[in-house]
Amino acid sequence: MKPVIASNVPSELIRAYVKKGYWFVGKHSGLKPCRWLSEKIWTGRRSCYKERFYGIGSHQCIQCTPALFWCTQRCRFCWRVEPSDLGIYQDLSTMDNFDIDDPKELADKLIEKQEEVILRKFSLKKLRKNYELMVDIVDLLLKREITFYSLVERFGVSVRKVRKAIVLLNEADVIQRKKPDNRVVLRESFREMDRGEGERIVEENVGSWNDIERCFLEALKPKHAAISLAGEPTLYPGIGGLIEAFHMRGLSTFLVTNGTNPQVLNSLDEEPTQLYLTLAAPNYETYRRVCRPVIKDGWGRLQETIETLKTHSCRKCIRITAVKRMNLHDLDGYGRLIKKAEPDFFEVKGFTYVGAAQERLQKKHMKEGMTKLQIRHHFEPTHEEIREFAEKIGDIAGYPVVNEVPVSRAVLLSNWPKKGLKLKIET
Repeated sequence: MKPVIASNVPSELIRAYVKKGYWFVGKHSGLKPCRWLSEKIWTGRRSCYKERFYGIGSHQCIQCTPALFWCTQRCRFCWRVEPSDLGIYQDLSTMDNFDIDDPKELADKLIEKQEEVILRKFSLKKLRKNYELMVDIVDLLLKREITFYSLVERFGVSVRKVRKAIVLLNEADVIQRKKPDNRVVLRESFREMDRGEGERIVEENVGSWNDIERCFLEALKPKHAAISLAGEPTLYPGIGGLIEAFHMRGLSTFLVTNGTNPQVLNSLDEEPTQLYLTLAAPNYETYRRVCRPVIKDGWGRLQETIETLKTHSCRKCIRITAVKRMNLHDLDGYGRLIKKAEPDFFEVKGFTYVGAAQERLQKKHMKEGMTKLQIRHHFEPTHEEIREFAEKIGDIAGYPVVNEVPVSRAVLLSNWPKKGLKLKIET
């Protein structure tokens, strides 16, 4: 059944979200499987940093929101489409005047939609053909180098299918593509292996067929809901009931908030498995300039959330979204806020130049003569910069580094041994 989005949401905004690949659920909610869910199903192995930090299976995670279009901030670095990006200045900072879906029904719809989307995107037949194509490509490359389009002709499949197999092999460092003739070659460490070893190379470096099949079947039975996709989820009046409904259905939950609704957080009917507070500014001036609140006293509300964070009984994490030339300064300010909040964990995650953030930043900086690649490097910190930044704040706040995922440019800090916590979440 086609969902009926709340009638007073601007049609331009709805079309923009459809174009970006969001799936609507009910009147005001949505989901969008992330890149890492796909990677895990395609390979049976690759996963996001949250799986490596907390044990949350990327392929069994519903990335969703009950407040798809509503938010109290218009962050400059947000990769979601914001109303102002489309010239829309309607007040979408509250859901008070909207018809709200029942949280129990919404939980069921989100779980059902996740299964529907996975079955549309994947099948065992499609996964098996991709696996066999990767093996065939590696077997061929053990004999000789070949151009990309020669692979297409050789195997008689579409460019899209060959490109997918090549991308997965490249991400696993099995092959590399050389310019200018677009040749595909094996990495040097594999070139001396015997012909016919393609399957062993794929199994050991990309993933085995048994793992791929298992991940696909497991993905149809989600175990986690990341309530974080877009908007500010605490604007949904039934947020506590939604968390409870997920828990009753055997799912763990992450609730990601910008902290501007402390009264909602402090009166939840049910707390999430882990409460995530996004902290993108160490002081008021940076907050005003980078987070661009559309409500009065956004900074004051955030401070109240920080002061009361320690009173929550669930696991608590502060995440700093680090953007070069926006908020990588005032380390003492970050340190003071984290010491005041006393989270169980805090993460520093590098900004990624994708989605609407890419388009938003291009509008200004391409006029100044910068290329897209220059703009990306202008704002995206490297993992080394993230690690150094995190360590300095950790020294101030008293939190050591306990894990990191360079490919995601993410660093985790925690005093978990002192608090008797387990890093991994049991689902």
